[in-house]
Amino acid sequence: MTKGEEFKYAKVAEAFKRVNLYGPTEEPEHKFLYRKAYDIACKYEEPLIVEYGTLNGASAISIGMGILYGKELMNARGVDRNPKLLSVDNYMAFHKGNNQQIVSVDRVREIIRECKLDNSVSIIEMDDLTHIATLSDKSVNMAWVDSLHEYEHVKETLDLLLPKMADDSFLCGHDYDYACIGVVYAVEEFKKKWKEHICGFGVHYKNWWCIIRNSPGVN
Repeated sequence: MTKGEEFKYAKVAEAFKRVNLYGPTEEPEHKFLYRKAYDIACKYEEPLIVEYGTLNGASAISIGMGILYGKELMNARGVDRNPKLLSVDNYMAFHKGNNQQIVSVDRVREIIRECKLDNSVSIIEMDDLTHIATLSDKSVNMAWVDSLHEYEHVKETLDLLLPKMADDSFLCGHDYDYACIGVVYAVEEFKKKWKEHICGFGVHYKNWWCIIRNSPGVN
């Protein structure tokens, strides 16, 4: 990041403090999410980012602020941009009342408004797989997968997401480790099954993964 971007990224921590969330801005995946959202907002006219597993909205804030500052930069250059983040969670744990750390969808939407991100970030209460089916093919520039970590769910999520990913897009996720072995198995199986559609893969900082979708003519 440039010094200017670092300054703006520091404002993510300010946003967390303002809405009384924990401050994960030193965690590598949050800096990655911010930076990629910033780059995507600068590069494409109407980019779309999707997130599966909103929880308390922390990663939605990191992505949303990347979108905001990327859009501001391009607007200052006289270039219109209309980036969007769709952050999806069924909030099942909240409805069952078995995880006090999970806040309601209404509170997360309030947090997004308090961070002044509601023009570009939508919090959607829906099942992941149901929502993926509503997306157009090759419409998604980045997807962040961090919801249910069971093998079958991750496997189906990735298989359904692949046709929705645009060329040169990023399909990424959290908890690629032996504490969530279902994620590891599903991602590795996906890589083998769809290898002709993938031109890059990495596991970063031990627990999150990123796949780059092929562009035309790339093997």
